[in-house]
Amino acid sequence: MRSPMPYALLLAAVCCLSAGCKTPYASQGAPRALLKLSVTPAQAHIYIDDAYQGRIDHWRDQTLRLEPGMRRVELQAKGYITHRMEIELRAHEEVTFTYALEPVFDRVEPLPEKER
Repeated sequence: MRSPMPYALLLAAVCCLSAGCKTPYASQGAPRALLKLSVTPAQAHIYIDDAYQGRIDHWRDQTLRLEPGMRRVELQAKGYITHRMEIELRAHEEVTFTYALEPVFDRVEPLPEKER
């Protein structure tokens, strides 16, 4: 006789996942918006509403399907200044955002005497 444990775990996982876990991703039937990012460097990491979404260059077409509404977007890359912004996404809209992160400077060299 098989143990009911694997089936109970599967049922618990399905119930948990379908219980309305809130994410910025749009479900299949919900209206959605598309956020397309063209960011330099392409290896930048992105957070949406404080949730890590991965590296931009790993997304298909550098595009995410999200629920409409205000979204907090944060772009990070090693050696670059973090950029934060808010974007309003409307249902059935595609928003394209292009941004070049600015490099971090370790130190600023003083101007030569004659250029001051």
